[in-house]
Amino acid sequence: MELSAKDTEEYVKELFFLIDTNRSGVISYSEIKKVMDLCGIDVSDEEAAQMVRALDADDSGRIDFAEFYAFYSTHVQPKLLEVKVREVFNALDTHGDNAVSVRHLHRLMESMSDGISVDEFQSLLSSAKVYPTRGTLTFAEFHQLIQYSQSMKDL
Repeated sequence: MELSAKDTEEYVKELFFLIDTNRSGVISYSEIKKVMDLCGIDVSDEEAAQMVRALDADDSGRIDFAEFYAFYSTHVQPKLLEVKVREVFNALDTHGDNAVSVRHLHRLMESMSDGISVDEFQSLLSSAKVYPTRGTLTFAEFHQLIQYSQSMKDL
């Protein structure tokens, strides 16, 4: 569901250099302002400067790649993952009741992997500290399960 660390870094570099239009290796408040304007978001010079100050860990008055990457990793990437998880959840919510059937999810996982057994699936739920009620998962439980599965994959 997520990009590898290397792919993420490459993607963030591309974003960084889209904003760093003069290729100075840092993002200035005027570059932030230009990007916001292009996105149709009107910000004052002071608001753009505040955005830079919020990300500028070394107080240089500009955002270097490390600062931009840290911001992306801690603020943007988790939100993107949540959007993706929500899309998958909604696709699996076949009854439109904001719940995913545990049985349906197990069958789906069974067909996608090397045959995860019911016991292995229950163990996965327990390890992720997900305890479904009424045989269904809420979005929060589903999201927690995905996060746990992702963290285990990263080990």
